[in-house]
Amino acid sequence: MFDSSNTNNVSNITEEVTSSVTSSNSGTKSISPSERSVSDSDHSDHSDNTSDESDTSDSETTTQTDPFIIKGGRPKGSTVARSLELQKNIEAATRESVQKRMKQHGTRLQKGTIAATIEECSQKHNLPHSVKIKVGTVKQRLKRKSTKGTVGQCSPMEAIEPYIVSIIIQLANMRIPITVSQGLQLCNSIISGTRFKDQVAEFKKKNCRSVTEELGRGYWRGFLKRNKHLIASKKAVKFDTKRAEWCTYLNMQEMYEEVYTALVSAELAVKHETSYWRDVKGEIVELEKDAFGCQSQYELIHPDWLIFVDEVGSNTSQAKDGRVGGELYLCNKNGQPQQRAATKDAHFTVLGFTAANGDPLMCAIIFAAKAMRDEWTLGFDPFVEWIGEENDIEKNLGEGKVHPMGPACNYNGKHVPCFCCCSESGSITASLLVEMLKHIDDCKVFDRSFGLNPFLLLDGHGSRFELEFLGYINTKETKWHCCM
Repeated sequence: MFDSSNTNNVSNITEEVTSSVTSSNSGTKSISPSERSVSDSDHSDHSDNTSDESDTSDSETTTQTDPFIIKGGRPKGSTVARSLELQKNIEAATRESVQKRMKQHGTRLQKGTIAATIEECSQKHNLPHSVKIKVGTVKQRLKRKSTKGTVGQCSPMEAIEPYIVSIIIQLANMRIPITVSQGLQLCNSIISGTRFKDQVAEFKKKNCRSVTEELGRGYWRGFLKRNKHLIASKKAVKFDTKRAEWCTYLNMQEMYEEVYTALVSAELAVKHETSYWRDVKGEIVELEKDAFGCQSQYELIHPDWLIFVDEVGSNTSQAKDGRVGGELYLCNKNGQPQQRAATKDAHFTVLGFTAANGDPLMCAIIFAAKAMRDEWTLGFDPFVEWIGEENDIEKNLGEGKVHPMGPACNYNGKHVPCFCCCSESGSITASLLVEMLKHIDDCKVFDRSFGLNPFLLLDGHGSRFELEFLGYINTKETKWHCCM
């Protein structure tokens, strides 16, 4: 449900580049790079009494001219990417040079040994000849007994930032981008209940004045700055959701492959080396005429753990109902047939949770209201007689009685009552979807002790990408595999 590389932030390494651009009559641009120098922010101490003190003459930056021609300009973004890659290679070469010198600790070196080590490491990491690492940089790190070029603290979020970046990029690719404020909420939601949450709280207590233990705007600004080569905040543009444009054979094929691959990862399906025809019972058959569906390499081995769900909106008002099959009614010659019908609007949404083996799992009903009323959950059948006294409500609850309740299901030997809830618009929300999954889990329908987790296949409605829903399905105790 994506990997993204994250370039380490290299502190205390500076690069000064002066370029002169001249235009010729042919329209090409000639650029001559001048001196580039690389050093730590902590300069070497002139009073250093190490045995390598005689090597200071090698720390001078040399100037090399290697003119080259650029035609048509550089690809967009390549300059930033190249700069970050160069900084990464410089830091790697510097650290390796320090490590090699540390292994030789206690031995007196010949003059120029550190410079030779730097040159060797620079070639190994493909540094340009115009970039020179100063000997003083290596000496200063040796003096601190550290390979790092920074003495500052590293954020405890550094390890999981690539994962956060990958989620942001994936949501944008799915045309469901999140706002800047939602991005910060996403970060806090991901670390909630994990060891990273405690590490962030300890870090802020030690290094910040903030009284809160959550990530704030300062962290978010730093996060965007560290990953500016991968993500950016921009104004959104609208796009036309024409189904005819994306409902192609290749897109459908890709969608099915993604679903099948996810099922294999969830251990609910297996992939065979050969494609087979299968009948309606899932048995392998030789001829296409005996088969049900297309040939496939995939076999669903746990269909009772694969759940489908979709919502259907409706209205109790019959004012705009059309004729059923063009049915006609009789009336006088100049009259118009009229039927009794409810005209009061009462929006509601029905969701049917169904397993891949065809068995119903749960029915959920969402009423358009600010608060639920008991009679909506009980239901009412006016054609059934009341049993007992006026206050005998329990005697009149259940199928075939005055209050039949919603449709209940029996799945894997568990009784799953109808789930009734409400929202102001009568449509699905992330919190309601979470409550529905909780309702199923509370009924102990799926025994996760076998090492399997239920798999939910649903559409790409925006509620599926809200933090509350993502947090629930990724919690170990209530893990759900979801594919959209």
